[in-house]
Amino acid sequence: MCPMRFIGCAAVLAWMAGTADAALSFEHDPELPATVTVLNPDLAGITASADGTLLVWGSDASLWRYDAASPDVAEKGAWQPAQTFHDRRIRAVAEASDRTAGASLVAVGDGGLLLHSADGGRRWNHALVHTTSGASRLAPERDLAAVACDLRRCLAVGPQDTLLHSIDGGAQWHGIAAEAGMPDRPQGAFTTVVLTTDGSAWVGGADGRLWQDAGPDSAWRERRLPAADNATMPAIDALAADDGGVLLAMADGRLLALSADASKSSTAASVYRSARGSFTRFSPLPAPGGWVATGSAGACAWREASGASWRDCGALPERFLRGAASSPDGRHWVLAGEGGLLLHGRPPDRAWRAVQLPALDSRPDLEAVAWSDALRGFVAVGPGGLVLHGSADGATWTVAHDAPRLYVHDVVSPKGDSALLAALSHRTLARSEDGGRHWRSHTFTQLHEPAYLFALHADRAIGSVVVGGGQGAVMVAPDGEHWRTHSTGHGREHLGLLPLPGTPVVLLHGSGGQLTRVHGGLGEWHDVPLPSPDPVYGSFTGPDGRPWLVGGGLGEQAKGTVQRGSRDGTQWALQTLGSDVLRTGGPTPDRRALLLAGDGGVVLRTELPNDGTIAPPDDETPPAAPDWVAVAQPLPDAAWSWLQHDAAGEAVWLGGSVGALIRSTDGGLHWHAVDVPTTAALRRPTWDPQRRAWWMPGRDGTLLRSDDDGRSWRAVFTHTREHLKGVWVDPADGALLLYGARLVRLMPADTP
Repeated sequence: MCPMRFIGCAAVLAWMAGTADAALSFEHDPELPATVTVLNPDLAGITASADGTLLVWGSDASLWRYDAASPDVAEKGAWQPAQTFHDRRIRAVAEASDRTAGASLVAVGDGGLLLHSADGGRRWNHALVHTTSGASRLAPERDLAAVACDLRRCLAVGPQDTLLHSIDGGAQWHGIAAEAGMPDRPQGAFTTVVLTTDGSAWVGGADGRLWQDAGPDSAWRERRLPAADNATMPAIDALAADDGGVLLAMADGRLLALSADASKSSTAASVYRSARGSFTRFSPLPAPGGWVATGSAGACAWREASGASWRDCGALPERFLRGAASSPDGRHWVLAGEGGLLLHGRPPDRAWRAVQLPALDSRPDLEAVAWSDALRGFVAVGPGGLVLHGSADGATWTVAHDAPRLYVHDVVSPKGDSALLAALSHRTLARSEDGGRHWRSHTFTQLHEPAYLFALHADRAIGSVVVGGGQGAVMVAPDGEHWRTHSTGHGREHLGLLPLPGTPVVLLHGSGGQLTRVHGGLGEWHDVPLPSPDPVYGSFTGPDGRPWLVGGGLGEQAKGTVQRGSRDGTQWALQTLGSDVLRTGGPTPDRRALLLAGDGGVVLRTELPNDGTIAPPDDETPPAAPDWVAVAQPLPDAAWSWLQHDAAGEAVWLGGSVGALIRSTDGGLHWHAVDVPTTAALRRPTWDPQRRAWWMPGRDGTLLRSDDDGRSWRAVFTHTREHLKGVWVDPADGALLLYGARLVRLMPADTP
C-alpha cells in the first residue's frame, strides 16, 4: 500500500500531472495572442545567469529579461518581456547549467507553473512531468515554492508534499518515489530547497522538518533539529550552502548550521539569534561562504566567509528587509525592503544611508535587489512592474520601468489618439502618451483620502475632462490639463457619470441621495438633490435625451428605484419598483421601449409611444412615470450590471455576474442565453471597428472575443487572473489595453 503523501506513487503522480484535464481546459482553450504583456506585475525576484543575463520575475508569470549585448534590445536599459503562456505567480527561478551561452533555466510557481527555457530566458515552454501513463504538464492544483539546480540535477518543491527532480536541465521531471525499506522519504509542506557543492540536496518545510540526500542516487533521511523555546518546530524559511553543510533560517529568528556528514553531529548548532524579527532570506557575499541574512522588523546579520562569526548589520528601520546585495569587490552593499526602503553602506565601515527616489510618486515595497554585471551596478524590483537601476556604489538610482500600481477604474483617450488618461484608486490619475506602454502618475493630495477615482469623461468638442470619485471627489480640467478639484470627505461616492447629450454638462451619481451637476467647459459644479437617498448604480438617456437614474436600497430596505430627470438634469421624479435593486437600463435598439435590469435576474420593460418618447413638451419637467412590466420568461438569477446594443443595431444584451449573458432580438420581449466559456462576472464589452469584433473583459483575467456580433464568444489568453474592468483599442496599431487590477497590453493574432 502506498501512502497518499508519497507523491512518487504512480497513482498520485497521475493525479498530479495527468488527470487534471478539466481544470486545464481553460488554459488550453483560449486563443493565444501574437503578444501579450502585463505592464504592471508585482515583481518579486531577480536572477542573474552565468552569462550576465538578468531576469526579473513575479506575478502573472511575468519574466522580463535584460541583456545589454542582445540585438533584441532596441535601447540600452530596455527590459524585454518573455512570452510565457501561464498566468500564475512565479516563486523562484534557477539556472540549470553554467554554459556561457543559451543557459538552461527553470521557473516554478503557483497553479502548476513549471516552465523551462533552453535559450537563456528568451522563450519559455511548459516542462513535462513523467508518470506511468505518460508525460504532461503539472496539474494546476499543485503549487511549487522553490527550485534549485546544479550541473547534475534540479529539484523543485511545493507545499502539497511535492518533490520533483530533473536530470536534463529542467525540461523533463519525475516525482521522487519512496524507496523500498526507506520510510524517511521527504514529506510535508516544503518551503525551500538547496543543492550544496558536495552534491547533497536539502529540503526544508513549514513544519520545521529538514531532509537530506547525499547525491542523486542516495537515499533521503530526516535530519533532526532543536525545537524552539516553546518546544514546537518553527518553519524553515530559507536554506543556504555552508562549508561542509547547510545554513537554516528558522521562523523563530534563529540561524542554525548543520554538517553534511550526519555522523559528525545529529543536532544542528545555533549560530545566531535575531533580537528583532525572523530571517527569511540569505543573500550571497563575494567571499566563499559569505552571507547576509535579512527578514522582518529590520532583522539583518552577516558573515564575511565560511566559519566567520555572524554580526549584526547595525541600526536599521524596523521594516521588513526583503533582500541584500553586494558589489563584486564587496565594498558596497544595498538593502531593500518594505515601504520603498533602499539603503546603501558597508558594515561596519560605512553607516547605512537612505537612497532618495524623487521620481517615484509613492514608496512601494521593494521585493528584491541584486548586482548586475550587465548594468555594472545594482537592480531592485517591486510592484507595478517597478525596476530600479543603481550605480556601482548603490548611492544613485534611476527608474528603468514603472507602471500604475493601483486599481485602474476607467481609461479615456481625450483626443481620440494614443494618448490616454486613467483614473486610479487613492486620488491618483495616470497619463500615457503611447497607448499605455509607459505611464506617469500624479496623486491629488488635496482630495480626501482615499478618494478612489471611479469615472472619467472627455469632451473632445471642447477639450474638457471630468472625473468623479469617492469621498465626494469632483475633478474638472476645462482644457484637459489644469485641474480644479473638490471633495467632501464624508464617504459620499460618485460611482458613475452620465453626459447630457449636446451639452458640456456631466452628471456624477452614486451614494448619498445627491447628484453633482458639472459643467466641463466652465469648470463649475453644484449639487442637485434627488427624491431618494438610496444609492444610484446606473444611468442612461432616453430617446428624447432626458436622463434616467437607477438604483435602490439594500438590506431590510431592499427596493428598486427609478429617478426620471428633466432634460437639463435639475428636476427629478421618483418611482419605486419591487424589492430588487436596479443596476442598469436603456432604450431598445429600435428606440420603441425602455429596459431596466438588476439583482435577482429581474428585467423590466415599458413601451414608448409611437413618437419614441414619454416626455412632456417642455425641457424642465421630468417624464411621467411609465408602466413597467416584468419579463415573465425564466431568466438566470444573475445581478445584471450592464446593457449593450450590438453593432448592427438589431439586438440588445444584458450581462453581469456568474458569467451570465442574455440576448434579445425583439426589443426585450424575449431573451435567450448566450454560451460563454467562463463563470466569472462580465463587464461591458468594447467594439473594435478595425477587426469588427467585440472584446468583453471580466473577473479572474477574463477576456472574451466575438466575431459574429455577440452570438458566440471564445476566451483569449490575458496572462493574468486578476480582475479586468475594461478594454481600450489603440487606433494606431490595433493593440488592446486591458485595465483593472492589472494593465495588460495585448496584440491579437490577427493584427489589422
